[in-house]
Amino acid sequence: MTRSSSEGGFALLDALIALAIFGVMTGMFVEVVHSTALARRHVAESRRALLVAQSRLALVQEIDDLDPSGRDGEFLWRAQIARYPGVENGHGLEQVTVSVNEAVSGRTVATLKTLRLAR
Repeated sequence: MTRSSSEGGFALLDALIALAIFGVMTGMFVEVVHSTALARRHVAESRRALLVAQSRLALVQEIDDLDPSGRDGEFLWRAQIARYPGVENGHGLEQVTVSVNEAVSGRTVATLKTLRLAR
């Protein structure tokens, strides 16, 4: 059985289409893996920043003369204490805010707020 030249051309075209589909699918797979890796890195970074914020918030609650800012690893943190508005009693309340930023970019990663009795 002999093949005509047009049948050979269709086989080559089929192979090229299959190769193109395979290339597109491989590119999509690489993009999904890359996005997943970035998301995991972002979650891990957020978790570390939240731990820094929680530890600083606990210290601010306990120690009155704590430094208002500092560095913890790859993060810069800042604590702010302000009188909580709307409270008219003798002691009053203070709002304590701790924000954690990336040291390199300055992007805020975590912010925690709480209330305490005014001192």
